[in-house]
Amino acid sequence: MIPELPKVSQTVEIGEVDEGRCIVHDSRHHSYFRLGIREAAYLRSLDGSRSVEQLQADSAGDYSAEQVMQLLQWFSAQQLLELPEAAAVTTSRWQQCRRWLAAWPDLRLELHNPDAWLTRYKAQIGWLFSKAALCSYLLLLTSPVLLYLVEPSLYLQSMQNLTPTLASADYGWLYLLVILTIIGHELAHAVCCKHFGGKVNRMGLLFMYLHPLFFCDVSDSWRFSKAQHKVAVAFAGIFFQLVSGALAFSLFMLTGWMVLYVYVVLSALLIALNLLPFVRLDGYWLLVHALDEPQLQHRATQTLDYCFRRYVLRQPISVQAVKPLYLYFAVSNLILVPAFLLLGLFGVFQLLQAISVGLAWSAVSAIAAIYLFRLLRNLQRYVRGLSRDLQVPSS
Repeated sequence: MIPELPKVSQTVEIGEVDEGRCIVHDSRHHSYFRLGIREAAYLRSLDGSRSVEQLQADSAGDYSAEQVMQLLQWFSAQQLLELPEAAAVTTSRWQQCRRWLAAWPDLRLELHNPDAWLTRYKAQIGWLFSKAALCSYLLLLTSPVLLYLVEPSLYLQSMQNLTPTLASADYGWLYLLVILTIIGHELAHAVCCKHFGGKVNRMGLLFMYLHPLFFCDVSDSWRFSKAQHKVAVAFAGIFFQLVSGALAFSLFMLTGWMVLYVYVVLSALLIALNLLPFVRLDGYWLLVHALDEPQLQHRATQTLDYCFRRYVLRQPISVQAVKPLYLYFAVSNLILVPAFLLLGLFGVFQLLQAISVGLAWSAVSAIAAIYLFRLLRNLQRYVRGLSRDLQVPSS
């Protein structure tokens, strides 16, 4: 909904021009957008003193009336415009329920704002990026190889003594190591973001595909002008796991403690999962920064939509250049996201069936119904859009 007097939201901050573009940050919704210079200037000019009709009639912005409406609709859709207070009050219970269903279970529980703590220890953080620290990381990463070269029997003896099961007490140690690794993974993102000048205002828990995960909001890295700094922030968590995994494997070779071996295997699996670029994990953001395409998922979806309309529905739409990478990404995302959801449902069932099979089926059915509701709602919107585009205007 476009307000009668469009005004840029007070929580929106428009950054400086960098390479012909501006980074727009909405602190209320923790979102970032990259706009052209003209679009950013137009957004900044919306002060609430002119109506939509006045903006369309004004030619000073070098936009046609249709282009002005398209800009306002996009700004409104991205929640960059200030809404009247009445708009937030007049929502019905059904609308509130629909919004809750649309947001759940992708909810985030914020536990801590680490920015002040990170700022206090910024000098120590700087040392973590010094040449001495980098040499230490290299030594730790290669420590298993160095140990094998010095004493091959350490590796051979440790591998020969592998046992298929762990003692009951060992599972507690394994669980503790995994939790510490996950926390260290997120802290590595935060430390790297702070080192390059970003803010880290949120840490907490989220549910992704029904699995509880720690998260660290390092979206402020979008402000960085250098792509390698963005890549470093996205890779920091995986790098921490590589270093800690190499150290754990070296200790396993020295002690033969089976918990360390299982921990290394689990850590390797977590790294492989994180590197998947088709869901919004570290691999996705690495690909985003490598391609310099902040709206990668949106572009990929647009590419798939274009191919479906043109080559399946045979719509007479203008020819566009199709990037194969975007198409492969969209198809893979279309396959893997339901697969992850099914795995999440299976995990919930496995967890609850120990209490009651009936409770497990009830919970899984309720969660599946919510996802089905969201799927049907999105399909309905898409079909409506297709029907509207397929309508032939009367002469």
